[in-house]
Amino acid sequence: MMAALAMMVHLVFSQDGPDRSDSCLLDGSCSDAASALQVSSLQGPSDCDWALGNAGQSCEDVCDPKVCDPGQQQDLQGQALIDVMATLGVICGGNSDPQTAAEIPQVESDLAPLLNNGGNCEASKKPDSDSRCNLPSGTSRRLCCCVEQVLGVVNNDPHIHTLRGAHYTLLQSGNFLAWSFSKAPVDWRLLAAYSGVESRFTTQSLLLLEKQSGLTLQMTAEDCGWQMKTENGWREVQPQLLSHGAANLEVQEARKHTQDPLMLESVLVLQMQQPGVGSVNVARLLTHCGPKKHLNFKVKMYATKDLDYVGGELGGAPRSPHNQHHLSFLSAKLNSMVMQKDTEFQVLGTWASLGGSEVAEEFLKSKQQLGTALLSTETCTEAAEQEAETICAKHLPQDDHHAEVFVDCIYDVCHGGGEADALSAAAFISA
Repeated sequence: MMAALAMMVHLVFSQDGPDRSDSCLLDGSCSDAASALQVSSLQGPSDCDWALGNAGQSCEDVCDPKVCDPGQQQDLQGQALIDVMATLGVICGGNSDPQTAAEIPQVESDLAPLLNNGGNCEASKKPDSDSRCNLPSGTSRRLCCCVEQVLGVVNNDPHIHTLRGAHYTLLQSGNFLAWSFSKAPVDWRLLAAYSGVESRFTTQSLLLLEKQSGLTLQMTAEDCGWQMKTENGWREVQPQLLSHGAANLEVQEARKHTQDPLMLESVLVLQMQQPGVGSVNVARLLTHCGPKKHLNFKVKMYATKDLDYVGGELGGAPRSPHNQHHLSFLSAKLNSMVMQKDTEFQVLGTWASLGGSEVAEEFLKSKQQLGTALLSTETCTEAAEQEAETICAKHLPQDDHHAEVFVDCIYDVCHGGGEADALSAAAFISA
């Protein structure tokens, strides 16, 4: 239970909006400050759960529901490859004539590392092969590095969990570059409109753009349906495959009911065409949306090496302490919360000028308070905070893996979200 009253905090940011030198422009391009954050490297590779597939399987199939890490597959050479195979009960070369580290060949194959149909192990030859996750193995058996799915999440107030391990609560309302993926021949952009009243604002609209083909989709919290921009206006999309140039978009779910009866789920899979390979999955965009309320969204990358091409808020690495805001709460749980304004990702222009509809712009105008954020704990007394913790404990696990989500829930419930936010958080983490 909470031990003490949270101290009153009252933060007001300028209504003049962000400095243009560190913001994103109408075409989605960002300043040097934003770009530098977008290309930040991962702190370190995730631990592999090595698995040996059957003949004909791709590493995507072998690793499901985890994802394949081609970089660690490429790095597995010589004795390390022999040792991993041994843990899986396989002797490279066979019992009668086992291979030595010096005898493990490096091959120019996008399937390596692998066990060929002669029983010999082969390693990847960098940089001539890239160990593609989606390629079926033919007659050989692929050795796959399987890691936990890489997810970027934005939910409720809004709390942001990036693909690179940062976690913070956004202090600024407005339009932001939430995620981008720029790798020839595609250039995907996901814009988010965070807006609301007084100290509570949430995600109210998403705009998905593929800059090369012009493919444009939009969702608002008014009706929670994805709509596609056409020559004749906007039309709602149902489960289908949309192909525009080198970009494919598979609509897997549309307005499906979730375990939270107030939330509707939609799923989009973003793809790109690669010469000689065909369509390759890039990212999965899942939304939970409450009509007339707000929406939550998460992005899953299918290949960890593609993080090098990811930008926007969800591409951000943890920042140094001097670039973060910490609120002065007496509560031990809430005192750990990090706050950021993300001005380097704020996008200039109206929603319609960015590619959205006039109808959506009018919807956002009724909610948005651009350039202003007012954060206060005045409404959250000690008793209210204790009650919020009790409510969140009813619906959410409290283990280490969900610790950040649990703290976010306490904050949201205690600052106007009520039990509805706990319910939506529970439905969202299981999606």
